[in-house]
Amino acid sequence: MDDDLETFRLAKLSTIDLENTRNSDAKTSRQTTGRMTCRFLRGPIPLPWLLKTMSLGGKTPLKLGLALHFQAGLEKSKSELRLTTKLKNEFRIPVRSARLAVKKLEAAGLIAVERKAGQCLRVTILDIG
Repeated sequence: MDDDLETFRLAKLSTIDLENTRNSDAKTSRQTTGRMTCRFLRGPIPLPWLLKTMSLGGKTPLKLGLALHFQAGLEKSKSELRLTTKLKNEFRIPVRSARLAVKKLEAAGLIAVERKAGQCLRVTILDIG
């Protein structure tokens, strides 16, 4: 009967195998802990741009400006950003308010807008001095 039990025992790991197992576990835990799991707004956002946006009145131009900077951080470019419904919904900006905010930001010289029929707006964030 003892011979039958020996076949079910796990083979002893050599110390080399044990070290490899520990090292791979350490690498895995480092990779998962070192990574950001939440989304964030990538900067820098120039303070004059932000202050001018805040002075336009209402909170929607500021929310839209932050949404555009968030999108710019994702795309790593400030030009030809698509102002999608998904982006507006994520930042809880109603459609009508977004239209008015785009007009305010454009009139203030903070963004340039490219409009094409049947497509979402393409926005470029402008640098101000």
